[in-house]
Amino acid sequence: MVKITKNEAQILNVKYEIPFKEFGGITRTCSCHHKRKTYYLTESNYNLNALSEIRKNIVK
Repeated sequence: MVKITKNEAQILNVKYEIPFKEFGGITRTCSCHHKRKTYYLTESNYNLNALSEIRKNIVK
């Protein structure tokens, strides 16, 4: 599992069609006391390649 930002999660879901709440997709945890959400991406070749493309474009 790789920790990702909310923005990255949304881009992965829309552009690369990586699903939320499904096996092999994007999951999130919620800290109820602080209303803080943490997003995680399942490690697979497709998911990690998509994430690296997004991170390259964000840096530029």
